[in-house]
Amino acid sequence: MAVNVAFIGGGLPTLIALGGYSVVCNEINPISYSGDSMGATVVISLAVGKTPVEIRDFLAKNAAWFCIPRLGKEIMRREVNEFLGNLKFKDLPIDCFISIALSKSCRLKKVFPMIINRRNAGELTVGEVIAMGSSVPFLYAPSSLTIDGKKWKVYDGGLAINPPLNPNVKNALFSYENPASRKPNSWNKNARWPQEEKATAIFHPYTEKFKMLGGPKDVYAAFEFGKVAMQSEKEKFLKTLGN
Repeated sequence: MAVNVAFIGGGLPTLIALGGYSVVCNEINPISYSGDSMGATVVISLAVGKTPVEIRDFLAKNAAWFCIPRLGKEIMRREVNEFLGNLKFKDLPIDCFISIALSKSCRLKKVFPMIINRRNAGELTVGEVIAMGSSVPFLYAPSSLTIDGKKWKVYDGGLAINPPLNPNVKNALFSYENPASRKPNSWNKNARWPQEEKATAIFHPYTEKFKMLGGPKDVYAAFEFGKVAMQSEKEKFLKTLGN
């Protein structure tokens, strides 16, 4: 069965989604992955061949460093490249669709979505794509990207498409339910929820426990929360997906 595995961003709570995926990953054979922000880190790592546990341990090891304002983005780029073998995005062994948000200025009055894939990534490394698409406003400075001679500011992909899906196949979306994201002033409210309506099967356990940032203990706790939640939903989730 052709399945795209999609991971939602959101910092630490993305580990909830990863924990859930760890329960069913051996029963899903993705032909592609998609993600935004921290979800991009997860899916690109999966595409390279890293296991959910290896990704969890990598993120736990670097959690405190990635939370450093401004400097954290450069640390993320460097550490991801080392973790994934300094691979260029175009050389990924499986398709990945990563959303970024483009803006003409730092005011973010209007953002334009762009999806990076193996065909348009040029010479960007996996670490550069992840760092670029994780530029959360007020935490990291925006990256710069020139497209057709025009310069753009690049922000967190969750501002635009959270996450992209593959319209040509079934989509398994790994997410989490947090009521804060449905508030009118939520920064990604309009981007996230339509994706859930389009997905074939959705994993999104409810919790208010985890914030966007956290340390190593929080990474392990979020992963375990998702793992336990999926264990009770596994049969229904796979049946909905068609497995």
